[in-house]
Amino acid sequence: MLLPRVGGIEAPLKPPVQFCGATSNGITQALITNSEVGNLRTTGGNTILNTYGSAYAIAGSVGSFTITDPGVPQADCAKILKQIPATGYIQVAVNGAAAINAFPITVATAQAACNAVAGAGNSIAVTAQ
Repeated sequence: MLLPRVGGIEAPLKPPVQFCGATSNGITQALITNSEVGNLRTTGGNTILNTYGSAYAIAGSVGSFTITDPGVPQADCAKILKQIPATGYIQVAVNGAAAINAFPITVATAQAACNAVAGAGNSIAVTAQ
């Protein structure tokens, strides 16, 4: 499956079912070990950094996982949301607000969701199955 360009993740990722039994930290480690993070920077062997220098938070279990991309600038947030494909995703939440679960995400929905306080950046949480 291809993840949208959430910050910098655009590398093909194996569906989470292939990480059976992996803990949240285990998923991150498995992505790094299996070279599934493309050109993204990693630190300490267990952290993946987005293009803005913030660490992705990856949580999940068998069946689904969530990648949270923090610190996304306002100028990029709506662009990222609009790139999320119509299939393979359960929901997207921006800045902890109510989840978006209608795909593809419209321009109006994306612009309304991306409402970070100036300088703080948006946090986009994408849940895939």
